[in-house]
Amino acid sequence: MNSSMKTLTSCIIFFSLLAVCLNPALAQRTKVQSVQDNSRSRLRMAQDYERRGNYNTALRIYKRLYTEVPANQLYYEGLKRNMVRMKQFDELIEMINVRISRTNGVRPNVDLADVYYRKGESERALAIWQQALTQFAQQKSTYTYVANAMVSNRLYDEALEAYRQGRQTFNDENVFIFEMANIYVLRLKYKEATLEYLKHLERNPNQFGYIENRIVNYTKDPERAREVAAILEENLAGRKQKYL
Repeated sequence: MNSSMKTLTSCIIFFSLLAVCLNPALAQRTKVQSVQDNSRSRLRMAQDYERRGNYNTALRIYKRLYTEVPANQLYYEGLKRNMVRMKQFDELIEMINVRISRTNGVRPNVDLADVYYRKGESERALAIWQQALTQFAQQKSTYTYVANAMVSNRLYDEALEAYRQGRQTFNDENVFIFEMANIYVLRLKYKEATLEYLKHLERNPNQFGYIENRIVNYTKDPERAREVAAILEENLAGRKQKYL
């Protein structure tokens, strides 16, 4: 590179730096962008460690990220997930209680109950879940959050009861149909699952093919198929034309 080219390059760099220094807004944006890039890089690193099963290292990174930005849901979920894996229940309970004191919504309350259940305090967990169902009763998402947490802990009957409470609250037997049907299938209660799907079909006859596919998924076994066929025959008798 000749001397004139070096001089030109130096001038460009100098004036670029000068522009940043003389423009506080630009300097601030540059700083914020740098911090965000660094945070994204560390998040990807934590996720990579987690995928490889190095939960302890992933946990350390998530902790630092969450301390810096506690409102970030990804940091919170990652931290919670790995603290559960490492069985750091007491510390996690304390952290969630702080979160509840800041923003008392349904999700942290559901999370709190989930941690207590995993810790072995099942009665306390069930009480907190029920409290959430009562406190946030007018939000349909409440029943989904609570029931999903219960299902993840294999509390299928309790999850179904949560959805029944929701139906009672909203005075509507047609809410949570697919959620309840899925749980019935997990419980091998194919009759109940089928009746839920038929309830949906009664209101949405144009979705016959979709409902048929859902039912076919759990009737591949001949015995199950016969059981469900009897239910369909009984409930669809005289109404076949409606769904064609």
